[in-house]
Amino acid sequence: MVSTMGTMRKTVRKNVPGKRYLPGMNRLVEYSTKIAIAVAGESAAMRATVLNEERGRIARELHDSLAQVLGVAHLKLQALAAQCNAVQAQVRAAGGSLLITASRRTPPEVVALLRTLQQGNPGLKWETSTQTNFGLDFGFFENKLSGSVDYFIKNTDDILVNLPYIAVIGEGGGRFVNAASIRNKGIEAILTYQNKLSNDFSYSITGNISSYRNEVTFLPKEALTGYAGNGQDQTILGRPIGSIYGYVADGLFRTQDEVDNSAEQTGKDLGRIRYKDLNGDGVINEKDQTFIATGQPDFIYGLNIGANYKGFDLQLFWQGVQGLDVYNDTKFRTDFTSLSSGENYGTRTLDAWTPANPNSTIPALSLTNNNRENRTSTYFLENGSYLKLRNVQLGYSLPTSLVGKLRMQQARLYVQGQNLLAFYQRKGDRAYTAPDPEVQTLA
Repeated sequence: MVSTMGTMRKTVRKNVPGKRYLPGMNRLVEYSTKIAIAVAGESAAMRATVLNEERGRIARELHDSLAQVLGVAHLKLQALAAQCNAVQAQVRAAGGSLLITASRRTPPEVVALLRTLQQGNPGLKWETSTQTNFGLDFGFFENKLSGSVDYFIKNTDDILVNLPYIAVIGEGGGRFVNAASIRNKGIEAILTYQNKLSNDFSYSITGNISSYRNEVTFLPKEALTGYAGNGQDQTILGRPIGSIYGYVADGLFRTQDEVDNSAEQTGKDLGRIRYKDLNGDGVINEKDQTFIATGQPDFIYGLNIGANYKGFDLQLFWQGVQGLDVYNDTKFRTDFTSLSSGENYGTRTLDAWTPANPNSTIPALSLTNNNRENRTSTYFLENGSYLKLRNVQLGYSLPTSLVGKLRMQQARLYVQGQNLLAFYQRKGDRAYTAPDPEVQTLA
């Protein structure tokens, strides 16, 4: 019986060249061989015993073998996925496109991980920039008063744009092309005054101010809908790239008469935000949107003040932004009870509109958002202007006579503080209600 089994096993392996069997798979061949032999020469009781024993043993071996192989395969697939992600990140950082394909020999489980991210474009090229600068440097009163003025114009062409595509193409139909053009222009001025009043006391004051404007000068027609605007009569063309497009909030509905005599607006009710009917058709819809912010400040400025008296020195640095509307999306959490479920309500909701508090600017509390108050609107625009005391440093330089005894050339002790003061609008209709306007000013 043993010799017959051995012959049968060798015959099975020889008839299927090039195949590799797991240990458990080999046992399946042996299992089928034993069945044939048992049927030929054993009783029914013996056949049942053999079958049960072999079935249990082979099942355990096959389970262990598959677990081992699948574990290794899982690790290999993990490594492959990580490698693909790394390549994808490198290609995207270089501004290119990535198309992953599989060969006939690629295992099916690996092919399932691969997909086309986007269409390739062999015609891609670097964007080109042309910049023109005009500058003036000056100095007066033996350079006690000095400064400079610079004006620049920078045109950038062939900027990469990912064009939209029809849905029937499916996933991975995106394609980058050189298409967009942007113009940046601005002016910067620096003025410094320094003076020495005596051998012991000197000071200097330096101020700088800058302003810039950014606008999209060209964009393919098929790409207009991917940016702020409606893609038709209101587009991003001629506007800053960071422009915000949305509804104009017109306060809250305070009386039932205002609710009844206003434009048709789904979800309007007492204490809810009222939106302006810009096109005058009596209905509040997507056609009543407009550009509500540029994302650019009027100007940015700074001030450095320094003074020296004998061994002491003092340095102060102020920095500010003026004339910028910022989109304060923290209001989703601070002003509403219907937009951030599962979170604690903001303390501002304690002052929400009620019939007893009709002058509140915070919408009435509700657990539903029937009025779609999370839509982009001027309700979330606030004054992002600020002035901050960025740095203060007070120092003392030890006398050279003392430093020399310590075999040093110079020694200075100082204390320093950063971001000690911040000034911004905290009250009024346009007050900034989040902790720090700078967080969203430069976002």
